[in-house]
Amino acid sequence: MNPKISVIVPVYKVEQYLEKCITSILNQTFKDFELLLIDDGSPDRCGAICDEFAAKDERIRVFHRENQGIARVRSFGVSQVKGEYICFVDSDDYIFENYLERLYTAITTTDAKIAVCGHINFQDGDREPQLSDYPSSGAIEVKRNAIDEYIADLEHTERYVCVWDKIYERNVWENVDFPADKIYEDMYVWYKLLDNAGSVAFLDDILYARRLNDGSITHQPYSLEQWYMVDSKMEQLEYFKNQGKQRLVEISFDSIMHFFWTNINGMKEKDIKDDNIINEYRSRMKKYVKCIKPSDTYPLKDILKQYYIVYLKKIS
Repeated sequence: MNPKISVIVPVYKVEQYLEKCITSILNQTFKDFELLLIDDGSPDRCGAICDEFAAKDERIRVFHRENQGIARVRSFGVSQVKGEYICFVDSDDYIFENYLERLYTAITTTDAKIAVCGHINFQDGDREPQLSDYPSSGAIEVKRNAIDEYIADLEHTERYVCVWDKIYERNVWENVDFPADKIYEDMYVWYKLLDNAGSVAFLDDILYARRLNDGSITHQPYSLEQWYMVDSKMEQLEYFKNQGKQRLVEISFDSIMHFFWTNINGMKEKDIKDDNIINEYRSRMKKYVKCIKPSDTYPLKDILKQYYIVYLKKIS
């Protein structure tokens, strides 16, 4: 009989954190799950640690693969699940003991396709958060048209974008795949998942502990790889344009401009001079600015400002 939930954990160079992560999953109050530990060719003892845990618990399946990056690992994990529902946990993070139980209850009692809990960020080396630090309110709020709700909730985009801290009905992932060989891979899929789901349940409880360590992507100095953020927003705009969702096209274009200037400023701060990449993305933006139409939410004066930036403004 297949498990109710499949938990996917990509594993790479997290030897000092992996045991904590795995133990937190095995200690869940909800027991009907499988744990997929996917060793992405980790050069340390991660692979051996995965095998040691699997030898003690039949719910664990271990996959050892050549290093291909987290996007390919997550996509592979989705292709291997047996459960009705899917969760992701990053291998340097951990979950509180009622994480699966609360998410499963939320998604099965509300007819939502995705359930989202709160998470707490903490710096590596600081005191690790505990469940007792965050008393449960038990509150669940359901958004019946989650993709449109994004419009009114821009300040909380992280609650949507990251694939961890959520449970998904398995069929939400149909025809959704992480892009290979790109970073910020979550940004390429989150809106497709919300659109497929329709209804999303939000728990008020904090159940996921996200470790911020020096090796995490959020702690790395600026690099030109951050232009992938612009690329992801361009794909997002294309997606909504094809669906005829003009307001989401507008929001996507504003996000393109935000990440464009974020990268320009990052290059200036690091004294990186690369006119080719700036001109490449600026040229691509000429296509997308034409998707903006005058409306109550995007007046003509704002459109003319964007045309000026894309076509005329000197950027150096």
